[in-house]
Amino acid sequence: MNEKKQKTLYAIALLMLLLPCFVLADGGHVVPRPSPDSPPYRVFEPNQQAVVAWNNDREILVLATTIYANAPTRVLRLIPFPSEPQAEQGDWATFDFLEQYRPRYEESGGMMPLGAVGSAESRAQVVFHKRVGTHTLTAVRIEDAGELEGFTQAYEASSGLKFDFTEIRPIVANYVARGVKYFLFDLIEVDAEPRDTNPVVYSFYSKYAFYPLEISSTTQGRADVALYLITPVGAEEIHDAKDPMVPSRLPLSFAGSHSLAAYELLKVGRNVSELMPGEADLRVYTYSGQLRDLTQDFVIKMSGSGESRALPGSEEDYAQLLWMITGVLLVCAALAFYAFKRRYL
Repeated sequence: MNEKKQKTLYAIALLMLLLPCFVLADGGHVVPRPSPDSPPYRVFEPNQQAVVAWNNDREILVLATTIYANAPTRVLRLIPFPSEPQAEQGDWATFDFLEQYRPRYEESGGMMPLGAVGSAESRAQVVFHKRVGTHTLTAVRIEDAGELEGFTQAYEASSGLKFDFTEIRPIVANYVARGVKYFLFDLIEVDAEPRDTNPVVYSFYSKYAFYPLEISSTTQGRADVALYLITPVGAEEIHDAKDPMVPSRLPLSFAGSHSLAAYELLKVGRNVSELMPGEADLRVYTYSGQLRDLTQDFVIKMSGSGESRALPGSEEDYAQLLWMITGVLLVCAALAFYAFKRRYL
């Protein structure tokens, strides 16, 4: 058995131990049923807080939510990423510090115009499976939406659980069509009373400042969203109507901008401070409304993003790099042999 299959079976086995009964997808969540003939639990996510720190090449995403259900259960949340993510425990001190920049008014919904814009067998690759605080995380890489569904089908065959990807399938397919091929399953405990999840810090390479919202558009209820975007000083938005990743309008409302000194970035978090040495600009975006209305992701392309290096992570990238290094070494060896031959032979 090769290493890729071993990783897949290992992740499936661990998920089997943690997820009860029958489940189906509900927007960005995979929600269990109390019994095979019962309707699924109803899950609500009334609050989202996120920090997006982006330096035109790499992003730090700090994510925390408030979540509850109509009865205690476990839920799998699905989060898309444009490249392979890493994950570690976050700290509530991040949001405690940034809370001062969040405006206080009841309705902040609406769209911010940016300019007009014109399976099967599972081959999903498990890139990591780990526990971070109260979260059990499994990240997979896929080439099409059928592979993600195939991964869950392999899970079904081993566990007897049942998934319904009817609602989420077109959303996943849309992400893959736009080049977003990494998806993370976050297994969390949910109570009948609203409870804040422990923050998780994700880091990944991206050509854009990226925060996924479309994946939540089939989730029920209202939500208040606060997003803190931290970028290099002077970075300006670029309106590229030809780029399929950039939405025609931002799904969140702009609520103000501020400057952050180096010592303030340390209060946001060590990872953010290392990503953004010196000063940085802070933009605050908010939303208050129905989750079903969040049909576009928060994606911003900014000055300097065109100079970002290629995203790492694929086997083809590493193979190409290896061939380049091999070619350079062969040329050096040939030159050294030629010099040796001329001098001593």
